[in-house]
Amino acid sequence: MSKQKVIRLWVLIIILVITAGSVQADTYYVNAACGNDSWTGTDPCCIAPDGPKATIQAGISAASGGDTIIVAQGTYTGTGNRDIDFLGKAITLQSENGPETCIIDCQATFYDTHRGFYFHSGENSNSVLKGFTINNGYRRNQPGGGIYCEASSPRIEDCIIEGNTTKGSNGTSSSHKGNDGLGGGIYCYSSNPAIIDCIITDNLAQGGNGLDGQCGMTDCYGPGTGGKAYGGGIYCTSNSHPVLNNCTVEGNRGYAGHAGDAEEEVLLQAASGADARGGGIYCGSDCTVELYNCILSENQVIGGNSSEILWIDGASGGPACGEDYVARL
Repeated sequence: MSKQKVIRLWVLIIILVITAGSVQADTYYVNAACGNDSWTGTDPCCIAPDGPKATIQAGISAASGGDTIIVAQGTYTGTGNRDIDFLGKAITLQSENGPETCIIDCQATFYDTHRGFYFHSGENSNSVLKGFTINNGYRRNQPGGGIYCEASSPRIEDCIIEGNTTKGSNGTSSSHKGNDGLGGGIYCYSSNPAIIDCIITDNLAQGGNGLDGQCGMTDCYGPGTGGKAYGGGIYCTSNSHPVLNNCTVEGNRGYAGHAGDAEEEVLLQAASGADARGGGIYCGSDCTVELYNCILSENQVIGGNSSEILWIDGASGGPACGEDYVARL
């Protein structure tokens, strides 16, 4: 075999190896109006067998690392369109025309709890959520009304996280204290999400009320303390370090639970009310938050130890603010 043929053969082998080693990224489509979860989802046209999926979770389940899922405009509700799990995949989930026209309505209540997204499988910056409104999430005795991040650091971009709630239950005869409400909009536990070009507004963290003091036939118990309310917009704990760039955190609330009333006839000791911290953002003592070109405005708390805009616990926690960071009451 001539030297030229050997060179050509080696070039061909190298090309084959490179081609075999590369994975082609695919695009999947979701359309609530005309899709079907039994279709492949590889064609935006609503025709079997390759038309769009009907639910967002079905699109994620079909996708592999590097793929993109495009969600048609509309309002997405019900199973498969709430409590959405990226399953640890490095994928991009994006709306077709932006958050104003693509809404994930969790339709949750105190008795039927749901949130928008649940990141808990090591997602990183290659797991991208882009261009959605997430509203009406509600978690009872669990944090993260809109988005929950645990040991995950997704990229959340161009989203509106609005009108989500986390609420603690009121005290009971077996547990007199009200439960805590943590992270109405976004909850971060050991997570470092990048939050870019987002609006986080009108979310609520609310503590439950303490049980009133009462006397029975044989004994009495004192009133319970109220539950804490931390992080109406965003709550960070356990070494979390979120970065916010060009975001607005506005009009979020943290309402601590009321202490239960004492029964005056037996002079039970009065219970104290609970703290409310970080109507906009709460950071635990081992956390930081980086804010660049962000506005924190008109956030509110009601409780015993209050900070309306941004609360940083402890000496080690603290904000790293860019020059264009603005905080307004």
